[in-house]
Formats: sequence, structure tokens, C-alpha cells
Amino acid sequence: MKIRLVAVLAAALSVTTLAFSNAPLLFYNIVAVSDAWVREALPGQQVTGVFLKIYSRSERPLVLVDARSKVSSHAEIHEMKMEGETMKMRAIPWLDLPSNKSVDLRPGGVHIMLFGLTKPLKTGEIVPITLIFEEKESRRRGTVLVEATVKAISAH
Repeated sequence: MKIRLVAVLAAALSVTTLAFSNAPLLFYNIVAVSDAWVREALPGQQVTGVFLKIYSRSERPLVLVDARSKVSSHAEIHEMKMEGETMKMRAIPWLDLPSNKSVDLRPGGVHIMLFGLTKPLKTGEIVPITLIFEEKESRRRGTVLVEATVKAISAH
């Protein structure tokens, strides 16, 4: 009976440890985000862009792998590139973040797109966005919650 109880407790502890070790980390001490803003979305508009600056303090290579917001059904990381004489936008699976450097997500370049907006986004509103990062080598993931200000379409 005593051995069975110890075995059950050991199994329970290992499951608990596994659950916590796979939980997302908060990357506030590793990543700094600034100047976050969202382009205004008018009634009926289903998509908008998110723009910000990310500074990686990590000594290990990081990537931005995803973003989420309660104001949209899903988000994608996008880049805009000239192909011949045409500017094209496409989704990219991740964005490399060099150590101790800043990366600008801006109109006409790399940015985040929010799809399936749940409501119009008016100038001055605050939109919470969760950024999901991953350490390239360990594949550990972490998050940073950002509050982005909605700016008028003509602002940038």
C-alpha cells in the first residue's frame, strides 16, 4: 500500500512538472516592445495592420512566431516586397529578431495583419495584442502582452 501511494504521488508530480515546463513563459525581461499602434478599421472592414518596434535583449536567437488579439479571429506576420515593379504582400512563418537589436514593423514593410475583426476600431482605442516569441534553439515559447493605440488611417 505504501509503495503504491508513493508511485501515485510520483506520477502526479511528474505530470504537474511537465505541465508547468510546457507553459508559455513571459518574455518581458527578454523583449521590449514600443510604439505599438493599429490602423483604424471602419465599419465593415475585416482586416487591419499592427505596427511596432521590437528590441531583443536575448543573447540567444529569437523569432516572432505569432500574434493574437481578442478583436480578431486570427493574425499573421506579413512582409511587403517589390517584385519587379509591383509591391506584393505575403504571410511569413516567423520574423527573426537579432540579439540586442531593434526591428521595426511598419507600413510598407514587415507588419502584423489582424483578420476577421470583431468590431470597428476607432481612433484612440486601445487594442490588446499578445505577441508569441520562440527561442530558436530550445524552441521554448514566451509571450508579451502589448497595448496598441488605434490611429487614424491618414496618420501614417
